[in-house]
Amino acid sequence: MKTTFLLLFLSISILGKSQVLKEINVEIAGSLSTSLTESEKSTVTDLTVTGTINALDIKCMRDQITYLTNIDLNDANIAAFDGIALSSVSYSYPANEMPRLSFYNGTAGKAKTTLVSIILPNSLTSIGEYAFRLCENIKSIYIGNSITNIGREAFEGCSGLTTVTMGPSVTTIQRDAFHYCYALKNITFSENITYIGEDAFTHSAVDKVVFPNSMTTVNNSFRQCDYLKEVTLPASVTNITNWAFQYCYGLNTIFSLNTTPPVCEAYSFYLVPNVT
Repeated sequence: MKTTFLLLFLSISILGKSQVLKEINVEIAGSLSTSLTESEKSTVTDLTVTGTINALDIKCMRDQITYLTNIDLNDANIAAFDGIALSSVSYSYPANEMPRLSFYNGTAGKAKTTLVSIILPNSLTSIGEYAFRLCENIKSIYIGNSITNIGREAFEGCSGLTTVTMGPSVTTIQRDAFHYCYALKNITFSENITYIGEDAFTHSAVDKVVFPNSMTTVNNSFRQCDYLKEVTLPASVTNITNWAFQYCYGLNTIFSLNTTPPVCEAYSFYLVPNVT
């Protein structure tokens, strides 16, 4: 009985990590690591950062703050950085971009799986490639009002992600941005999107897609979406490329608001048996 109780107590202590909050203003970009004690790095779960940060500070969050769960960067600004930071090679990280590989360590092939939520900086204009790749416990994300671009594989493999809401400034979603987001069901598009790349939402759980009026071409960005049943195309869409809805077995209704239906390439609806 004593042994059983001890094991149960240890399990609760490990799995039920207590919430530890930390607010910090970074005055010199790149100094977050030296501003935290070793104890804070091993205990902080909720981090609010203001001031100016760069790729080195994001690396600190990814690799040094062990149990980091919730991040608030709303009032932070991201400065440019040239050098070795989030990978083993030197790279030029642009200002106002969530750096490539922010919470995915490409060298080790693993993500910051403790991360559940992040509030992106108000001043952010782009999300770099692989930024949140395989962060499987992020549940929802708001792509803020200043962001124009979502990079390649930015959220690929975020298998717990259910909701994506985009501000009006988003114009491009690069290939594989939300690929393998198996739980992603709710997508609110920006009304100014002009490009959604290949496999951007492939293998998601979306059941209905309403493309915005700003789009003219539908690419093969929603392939193998098993739950997709309905698609609405605005009058602006004039072309649907090959493989656009390949293997979307449940797709049965497409509404086109154009009096002239869009041109469908030969394999636009490959192995989609019931579409009307």
